[in-house]
Order: sequence, then C-alpha cells, then structure tokens
Amino acid sequence: MTTVTERKKTQRGSLKEKVLQIYDKLFQGQDITQGRAEFWDDFFLLKPNLKCLSAHFEKTNWEDLVRLKPQLNRLFIQCLQTAQYDRHRIRIANAIQTLDCLLSGVYKCRSSGSINEDLSEILLGPEHINHFMENYILLCVELVREDRPEPLRSLIFNSMLTFASVTSSLDKNPFVASLLDDRIYDLVMNTLTNPQLRYYHGVTACRFLGLLLQYATDESVNSFQTLIHQTEDELLLNSILSTVALALSEFNLKFGQQRDSSGGILSSFSSFFTTLVSGDAGSNISLRPCDSLLLCLYELARSSHHFAILLSYSNGHYTNNTRDMESIIVPDPILDYRILKAVSTESMVGYLDTTHFVSPGRAVPVFTTTTTTAVNATTTMTYNSSTRSSSPQSLSSPNNSTKSSNNNSSNISNGKCRRHTTSSFAANGQLNGFNLDMDSLYAHSIEPRNLLADLLEYCSVVMQDAKTPESLNSCHLCLIIICCITQNQLACSLLHDIQTSFKVRIHKARSRKSDPKNYNVFTSRPIAMAILDLMIEFAHGHLMKKLPHRLYRLCLIICQNLLCYQRAHKIRLEFDWKSLWTVILSLLKFILNLDSSNLSLPDALRLIEKALQIFNLFVLHGDGFLQSADVYDNLYYELIRMHLLVENLYEYCLQHSTSSVTEVKEIASSVVLQLSTLRAIVNHFNAKIAAFSTSNNLTSLTENQVLEIVRENYDSLTLRFLEDLDTIEEYECDNEDTLMFHTIVESISKQIRKDCLESSLQIQNQLHELSAIP
Repeated sequence: MTTVTERKKTQRGSLKEKVLQIYDKLFQGQDITQGRAEFWDDFFLLKPNLKCLSAHFEKTNWEDLVRLKPQLNRLFIQCLQTAQYDRHRIRIANAIQTLDCLLSGVYKCRSSGSINEDLSEILLGPEHINHFMENYILLCVELVREDRPEPLRSLIFNSMLTFASVTSSLDKNPFVASLLDDRIYDLVMNTLTNPQLRYYHGVTACRFLGLLLQYATDESVNSFQTLIHQTEDELLLNSILSTVALALSEFNLKFGQQRDSSGGILSSFSSFFTTLVSGDAGSNISLRPCDSLLLCLYELARSSHHFAILLSYSNGHYTNNTRDMESIIVPDPILDYRILKAVSTESMVGYLDTTHFVSPGRAVPVFTTTTTTAVNATTTMTYNSSTRSSSPQSLSSPNNSTKSSNNNSSNISNGKCRRHTTSSFAANGQLNGFNLDMDSLYAHSIEPRNLLADLLEYCSVVMQDAKTPESLNSCHLCLIIICCITQNQLACSLLHDIQTSFKVRIHKARSRKSDPKNYNVFTSRPIAMAILDLMIEFAHGHLMKKLPHRLYRLCLIICQNLLCYQRAHKIRLEFDWKSLWTVILSLLKFILNLDSSNLSLPDALRLIEKALQIFNLFVLHGDGFLQSADVYDNLYYELIRMHLLVENLYEYCLQHSTSSVTEVKEIASSVVLQLSTLRAIVNHFNAKIAAFSTSNNLTSLTENQVLEIVRENYDSLTLRFLEDLDTIEEYECDNEDTLMFHTIVESISKQIRKDCLESSLQIQNQLHELSAIP
C-alpha cells in the first residue's frame, strides 16, 4: 500500500527506482556498496536502466569523470567478474549490459577531441587491459559455446560489437588488439558454420568480422586478415558469403517494396516536387547500407583463392521477412515451424520446441530447400544440391551436439527420407496427416539468387543517391569489390558463362517521365552483361560538377577487364556496345568542360587516358570480341560523328604535354599517344567523306552512306599499334582509398554504437524468460 501511495506522489516528491538511486550515488562519488558484502548480488538482480546511465555520462564533464575513476573502475571490473563467475543468468545478463553501457558511456562525456583517446583509462588502466581482456575473451567463448539461451548469446555478441566500435578509429581503440585473438576468431567462425548459430547471429558475426579485418598497424600484422586469406575451408567461406548475400537480398527487397508503394496521384505529386529539389525521385527512400558486411566481402574478393568458385553458388532466399536487416535476417520462424511440424518424424535430426517455437531462446532447426534453380528467359537450369551454401551436415544444437532420436537419422543425412517425404507431399498435398496449402505457405516465393546478382542490384540501389560523402563511399566500396572480381580469371569465366546466369535486377534512377515499371523488369543473361549495364547506368547518372572521378575510373577499369577477358577467349556477347561508347564520349566531353577547381588536371588526364584505352581496345582488338563487322562499322561511325571532340581532346592534351609539372607532362604525353589512333581514323575517313560529298554534290550524308564509305576504305587505313591495351588492370589500394576505408569504418562504428544500445534494450524485453531457468 505504501508503494502505491509513493507512486502517486508528484514528480518533485516521487521516489526513484532503486537502480536510479544507485546511479545517482555513483556519479556523486559515494560508495554505492555502503560496506555491504551482499550488495553486488542484489545490484545485479536489478534491471539496468541503460538510457538513464547513458544520460548520466552525457551530462558529465571529463574532469568530473576523472574524479570518479575509482568508483567507475571498481564497477567496471565487478561487472566482468559477476558475468564470468556468477551462475545466475539474470545477474550475468545485467552485468554484461552494465559493462557495455559503462564502456560506451565514457566516450559520450563532454570532453575535447584531443583527450578522447584516453577516455578508456577512466574505466581501466593501461596496465590492466591485457588481464581484463583475457578474462573477457574467456567469458565470450564460454557464453557462446555453452547451452545458453539465445538472448544471453545475443548480449555477448552485442558486447563484442561494443568493444570493437567504442571509438570511431580502430587505431585508437585499446581493446581491438586483444580482440584479434585466435579464440575470438574460432568463436566467430564456428558461429558462421553452425546452421543454428548463423540463423540467429550470422549478420552480427559478419559485422564484427568486417570491422576487425580493417585494423592495421605498422608494428603488427592483423591475424584475422592472415587467417581469412589463408583459409581453405570452403564451408566457412560459403557461410560468410551466404550471410552477406542474404543481407543484400533483404536490402534490395525492402527497397523494391518502398519503391513499389509510391504509386497513386498523391505520391506522383510528391515525387514531382522531390525531383525538383533533389533531382531524383528515389532519393527519399532511405535504407541502412550494408557496408560492414561488404568489408568482409572485400577481403575475400581481394585475396581468397576460393572466392571465385563460390560465386557460382545459388541461394534460395526467403523474401517474406520484413524485420530490420541489421538485426537478424532469417526465414520466417512460423513458416519453418509449419514445415517442420509437417515433415517431422521420430527419426528427424534435431528437435522442435512446439510450445515456444517463436522464442529466440529456443533452438529451431531451419528448413532448407534442397533443390535450387536458375531461371533463364527460355530454359530452366537446375543446380546440383552440392552447390548449396549450407553444407549437407546434420542440424546441431548451439553447443554443437547433434541430437537424434534413433538410428534412422542416417536416412536424413543421405537425403532419402527428405526426398521421399517431399515426393509424397507433392502427390497428395499431405505430410504426416497435416494438410498444407503450398500457395498460402509460400505466399512470398523462394527466388533462386546468387551473391553477384544481389551485389549488383544492391550497387544499383546505392548509386542512385550517391550525392553525399557517405553514399559515395558505399558506392565506391561496391565498385572496388566488382573490380576485384573482374580481375580474377576464374571469376570472369563464371561471369561470361551462359550456363551460370542468374536473374539480375538493375534499378535505374526514376524520373517523373520514366515508366515506373521499367526498373522492375529484370533479365537472365551472363552476369558480365549486367555488370556492363550497371557501369553504364552509373556513368549516365553522375556527371556532376564535383565529378567522382575515382568512381568513374573504377567503372572504366571494370569495363576494360571484362573486354580483355572477352578478347582473350573470343567471347562475343550480344550486347549493345553503342550505349557504352556513347556514355564514354559523354564523359570525355564533360571532362573538357569542367573547371580545374572541381577536378584537378592530373585526375582529369588519367580519366581521359583510361577512357581512350577502352576505345583503342575496341579499335585494335574489337575483331576478337565484337559480334559482327556491322558493330565494328558502327564504332567507326561514332568516332567520325564525334570528330570535333577528338580534336578538342588532342589540343587540350597537347597543350599540357609541355607543362613544367613532370606528372602532368607525362600523363598528357601518354594521352596524346592514345589519341593518335582515333585521330588517324577521323582524319582518314573525313577526307574520304569530303571527297564523296564533292563528287556527288551533297551537303550532308545519311548514316548508311557514311557506313558504306567506311566499309570501302578500311584497306587504305593505317593505324599505329599500341601495347598493353589487352592487359587486365589489378586494383591497388592507394592512400586515397585507405582514407576512404577509414571514413567507412568511422561511419560503421558510429552506427554500430547506436545499434548496440537499441539491441540491448530490445533484448531486455526477452530476459524475463530467463527468470524461469535455473
């Protein structure tokens, strides 16, 4: 009765909950234990108020925190000791949450930027970090390996992310070096290769891995990079790639849903005014980028020997999950439950909790479709189940122990039972007496997907709003990954193989005049053609005053690498090459009109040189990969039509070839050499066209007449051969790219810090289930 009366008091006179009173005493410098030996047992049974504790740090100055160092240090160490040695799971959960909030909180205090790197010393002295992190690593390994409830596992993964992202710069994070431990690496890898752990924590593990892979110092080697580069475990690599692919697919699905929902008259008016303001009707669609996951993909694409093989794997992605991509991306648990209940027998491997099948604390085996298909425009190709992203291993519990009810489980492992069950259901629509309507069961179909298809579609989405530094960096990272793929010969063979084609949807910038359904039409062709389409789409949409020249150069390198492979292997794609020529010519014309304040002279010359190399590759080696002689004729026609641009480029580069700056002089001289071939073509055929016009008293010629003149005068044309045009250019990370990666890591760390607090608050709502667990 007294408690009810106290709650009805006015706000000024009301009593705070007990944990808030303890926080107040802590920040007042008082001894919160008051000499009571049992204080910590009682304190960690109290639900931590994370928002209030964070607010205390935000309102406190650096100088005040320094005075509170003994109290904060004591609480910080006690949190770890309780989480490590206490057997009560509520105390463990509360201790981990308090530990993370203390760590992130000290970096939120009001302080100058010059002392941010010393903030961790408030909680832990430098001489104690190694011992503290040793115990922390043991805690992480124990909580993940043991048969713990899923909310508790989620907390420790959330805590690992907090420790890795507590500072914006990894170099200033005092805990990262300790996290680069073989035990943490094994923990992350086991999580990704275990189907049930990956079901719940795969995305979090990949985000953590992607962040730590970017840590680099001059004094030591990143052990995670070394291990991931040298791994021969294709199951592990495929687990990482399938997790990334599923996240990208979820991102693409949500973008399509948001874009499809923008129909009707009101949204048309909104789209019109948005286009006037931002220039793109799709720019108001905001989704969180997958940069942390793409960092994992970048490391594998850059150095893994098995990466190219895994690109051909097909993944059947569920498309009916509408939860937040960055939390957990899994198939619908209700759908899994219905299927598992239907097909479950006494011989099934694993177990099914029919009482709490949606609880995150219960392990539910994931139903996996054993047959995947790649649908072409005219044929349907079925991929062997051995190319699945999930290994044909038995489903295991979180502690890696396989549960089986009897010896008949071997029939599951070899696929006999599942094939029999599936065929029985196909025949009569029933399984074990349980009726299932497949139309309602799969209201959202399982679409055969591929990592490359998801990556290209994701890139087409990201590049639509590449107007801010953050979005440009995301687009830059995507292009670097694609560039690393195209420089791999085995990967290129898959890109050009018609037998491994997947449906690739390329989203195009939608204006108020465009057909809103065009972007939703996707085709199934060799993936190399989709990459070329993507590069053309980027080049069309980013001719801005502040030209992203590094991204344009990457696009040109990607195109050149694909052309070099086609030339070397005599591959003739049925592609509209004119669209590529047109966009490159538009780029060259745009560069000439740019002011030097927006694009430096060396960068402009390098971009011109790379564009001209592609044209020379078509001219000198086009007979090895163009479809027919008519396409070759059209190439010459486009060059003749743009003869003024060729001459302007020549005068521009000739002027700078005598520059006193050595760098500018060398690049300009190289560009003049590249222009010699194009000028020879233009001058030769312009003379023939002028002679034909004079003899026939014509002031202008039709396209067919010009093409006829070109065909008749090939033999008299002499061109200078240029070397190294058909050499694939490998990506090299320079200083500017290194700075870009640092910026991406800072952005990721900032977002992760927000996510960790939100995730911790969400997990708190599930922790009441633990009170019933002994």
